[in-house]
Amino acid sequence: MTVLLCRASSCPDSLSLLENLRETIRDCPHGVLVTTGCLHSRVVRAHLCRLPGATVTVQPCTRDRRPVGSAVHIGPIRSATDVAALCTWLRSSDHDPQGLPARLRRAGPRRTAPLN
Repeated sequence: MTVLLCRASSCPDSLSLLENLRETIRDCPHGVLVTTGCLHSRVVRAHLCRLPGATVTVQPCTRDRRPVGSAVHIGPIRSATDVAALCTWLRSSDHDPQGLPARLRRAGPRRTAPLN
C-alpha cells in the first residue's frame, strides 16, 4: 500500500500524524509513506482545507507498486482517537473504507478510478 500524507500549509496537523504513520507503515509489508502537497482540486481544497486536521490518501498496491483498487481519501484527522483508528485500519488486511469511522471517510470523492 502507498500512504500519501498531505503536508501542505493548510494541513498544519500533519506533523503530529507523521510519526504515528511512520511506525505503522514500518509494520505493513510493502507499505510506503509519501509526504506531499495538497492532493485536492481547487474546488475541494476551498472547502475541505479550511477544516482543521490532516488528510491522508491510501492506495492499495502490489509489491511492485501497481494499484489494485480504488484510492481511499481519509480525513480530516483531528484527534488521537482518529490517529489510532487510522493506524488500526492501515494494519488491517482488507483496507475496506467501511472499516473506518464515518467521520474519517469524508475527504475527497467517495471513489476514484481503480488505477490512479
